[in-house]
Amino acid sequence: MKILIAPNAFKGSLAAIEAARAIESGLKRIKGNFEIEVLPVADGGDGLVEAFLSAKIAGRRRARVSDPLGRRIVAGFAYMREKKTAVVEMALASGLALLKDGERNPMMATSRGTGELILHAVRAGARKVILGIGGSATCEGGIGALSALGVKFLDKSGRELDAIPENLREIRKLDCSRVDRSVASLEIQIACDVENPLLGAEGAARVYAPQKGADKAQVLQLEKGLANFARVVEACTGVGIAGMRGAGAAGGVGGAFHAILGARMSKGTDIVFDALDVERKIRGSDLVFTGEGRIDFQTAFGKAPAEIAKIARRHGVRCIALCGSLGDDAGRLHEIGMDAIFPTCRGPASLEYAMRNARRLLASAAEEAMRAFLAGFIR
Repeated sequence: MKILIAPNAFKGSLAAIEAARAIESGLKRIKGNFEIEVLPVADGGDGLVEAFLSAKIAGRRRARVSDPLGRRIVAGFAYMREKKTAVVEMALASGLALLKDGERNPMMATSRGTGELILHAVRAGARKVILGIGGSATCEGGIGALSALGVKFLDKSGRELDAIPENLREIRKLDCSRVDRSVASLEIQIACDVENPLLGAEGAARVYAPQKGADKAQVLQLEKGLANFARVVEACTGVGIAGMRGAGAAGGVGGAFHAILGARMSKGTDIVFDALDVERKIRGSDLVFTGEGRIDFQTAFGKAPAEIAKIARRHGVRCIALCGSLGDDAGRLHEIGMDAIFPTCRGPASLEYAMRNARRLLASAAEEAMRAFLAGFIR
C-alpha cells in the first residue's frame, strides 16, 4: 500500500515536516506492507520555504535582515539555482510570530526585512522570486519592503519620508528612479490565498490590523493612511488597488507590489503543488494523510489540506485529515474529499497541553486513523 503524508504546518506547535514525521511514526507502529512518502506542503503562509527545502528542490540561504521592529535577525530563504528562483517567506522576516504579545503594534511594524530578503535573493542570482505573504505583522502597504528595494516616498514638499506606517497619510509621490535594474526586471509571483481588498469593511486595516495589535483608533488611522497611499499609487502608476481583489493581503503588500513592481498574485497552493508535483504523487497513492492545526469551514477556502482532499477525490484516492482542533461545521470538507477527520485530543485538554504534546498526540491519532482504515471503517 502506497501512503502519501502531506500535511500543512500545525501553527504554533509543529512545522509541516515535523507534523509529517509525527504521522509517519504513528503509522510505523502498525505492521504492514506500507510504502510511505513524506511530502510537507504549504499554502502561501507559514512553512512555504520549508516545503521547498523538504522536497529537496531548493537549497537554504541565510541573510541578516530587519525584523518588524527594526532589530537585526537572521532569516532564511530557499533558492533554486538552476531556475534562478528564490522562495521568500514574509513571516520569516516581517512575521507576527517574531514579536512578543506586548510588541504587536502595526503602527510601528514595517515590512522592511522582507524587502531586504528579496535583495539578498537578487544578489544570489535570482531572476524570479516567489513571495509568500502570510503571517505578517504589518499593515503599511508594503512601504518598508519597497523602501528596502529602492522606492522613495515623498511628501508634498518633495521631502523623502521614512517608510513607516504613521507616514502613510503624508505620502504624495513615489520616486522609483533609484530602484536597481536587477530589481526592476525581477519577476515576482506572490503566493496569496486571501481575496480581501485594500480598503473598506473587508480591507487590510479593518480585518487584519486588530489581529496584529491595533486598537479602534489605530485601525481608523491605518485605513486613512492606506486610502491616501492607494490614491498616490494610482496617480503614479495608473493601477487602482483600493478595491482590487487580494490587494489587502499582508497589510497591502499584495496590491502595492502588483502596481509598483509588476508582481502577479497566484493561489499559494497552485504554486506549491505545481513545484512539488503533488497531483502526480496523490494519483499514484492508495491513501493520503493531510492536516493542520485547526480544521473548520475556513479550511475549504484554499487551505492546503482542502486542496489535497479535492485532488484525492478527483483521482479516487481516500484522504484522512488530522488536526489539533475540529470545528463543528466540517460537513463541507467531507463533501470535497476528506473521507474522515481525526482530532488529536481524545478528551478535554487545554490548548497549552495540546500544543506541548502535539507530536505525541498526532502520532497516536495517525495510528488510530490507520487502524480504522484497515478495519474497513473508512471506505
